[in-house]
Amino acid sequence: MRYDIGCVYALLGRLDLALDHLEAVLAKTTASARWYQQWMQQDTDLDPLRSHPRFQAMMAPADSAISDRPPAESADTAGWTRR
Repeated sequence: MRYDIGCVYALLGRLDLALDHLEAVLAKTTASARWYQQWMQQDTDLDPLRSHPRFQAMMAPADSAISDRPPAESADTAGWTRR
């Protein structure tokens, strides 16, 4: 829900409020952080934020933090072993 609110604020031009919500999404979301980060890179609702220094700073650490995380185990793969 905070992601959606962030999108609305971005579209309304309330960039600092949008960033507050989006930062909270990345900070509190663990299992789906990779998905949110990828979606944020392509979501056109966030276009007004792309050149904002705060958005750029938020995305750079998110890229490295997310890439360092091990992939989440899903219900579909729980208990599987790699060969």
